Amino acid sequence: MTGFFRRLAARLRERRQQRTVLALSYITARYHIFRSLLDSNTQAVELITDLDWRLRATGTPGELRGKINRLVDLTGDMAEKLNNLESSGHELLFAVHHRIAAQLRQFVEQLPTPPPLPLCLPLSAIRPQHRPATGGKATSLASLKNESGLPVPDGFAVTGRACRSFLEHNDLFVRLSSTLRRGGSGDDEALPVEPGHVPRVPGELVSLAVRDE
Repeated sequence: MTGFFRRLAARLRERRQQRTVLALSYITARYHIFRSLLDSNTQAVELITDLDWRLRATGTPGELRGKINRLVDLTGDMAEKLNNLESSGHELLFAVHHRIAAQLRQFVEQLPTPPPLPLCLPLSAIRPQHRPATGGKATSLASLKNESGLPVPDGFAVTGRACRSFLEHNDLFVRLSSTLRRGGSGDDEALPVEPGHVPRVPGELVSLAVRDE
């Protein structure tokens, strides 16, 4: 009789251990999915911030298309992960995601494609239609020089294309946008820069400066 109870107790312990292992495996799998979902959410927020900046800086459809396609793929993957966590409890997300993705792609295709501008424009070549790329001050100076005939010294404007190239080369898009969105909170760690470090200028800009000299 004693041996029977010992065997029974051993089987019960083994079953408890098996259930514990299965529960731990289940929790671990859900944890990894959740962590992956959080990482994807962070990437999606960064992409949205980047897209917002590019739209405000009159980014080209080609620039926006690649970012939007990446965002669509990323958010689709997030919907899949959320359904895995919730036992397919959010399947309607797929239809919503498909509809929004189609609207985004249609929006990009309808954007006008501006003619390519150089990285720098002399004041003598700047016209009123260049204002989105060269800014209000440079355009106003060019108007005074070219249309009003006032003695404005020769000069040039660095275009938005050059600015975007510089920010992309130094990975500053998202960090600058995040800092500006916080309203300049005074957080010294927002844009960490080592002492004596100067962001590198893309080679395209360097070669242009040398040619212009």
